[in-house]
Amino acid sequence: MIVEDGTGISTANSYLTVQEADDYFTTYGNTNWDAVTADKELALIQATQAIDLLYGEKYISYKAIEAPGALLWPRQWCYDNNQQLITDSTIPVTLKRAVSELALMSLMGEDIIPLENDENGVKLSRIQIDVIEIETQYANEKKVSETFTGFRKIDLLLSAILVKKNKTSITLKR
Repeated sequence: MIVEDGTGISTANSYLTVQEADDYFTTYGNTNWDAVTADKELALIQATQAIDLLYGEKYISYKAIEAPGALLWPRQWCYDNNQQLITDSTIPVTLKRAVSELALMSLMGEDIIPLENDENGVKLSRIQIDVIEIETQYANEKKVSETFTGFRKIDLLLSAILVKKNKTSITLKR
């Protein structure tokens, strides 16, 4: 496992170390994070990839041009949605926490890159039998937690570093 330290490591595949994840789960009293180190490393690598794939296009700021990093952070300095400065050599704590939570889901057998549930964005559905008519209206934005079951905590943890649109955070659905 190669951990991104904020310098844009070209071979990085995780946003945090096993020790950081261990400390996080200890702080919050979560005893489910119980596996051999190799399994934890693999879960963190997979969770890092999943977070970038599912949420990457919604991250605030831009990837620094000079940063050759394999991951989508670090980014150019910016302010998060709580008006906290994120410097260009920082991996946000909220991102590390979200990766930890997703890694735990992976260790517990959850599919962390599931197929999208198309039904969750339905705002109106109408079926008329006589003179056959089918009408479906979808909500404008789908939240990740609505698309992918179990992702609400991930959405909340990442909300500070995701672009907001129309004063509501843009999130992925499970």
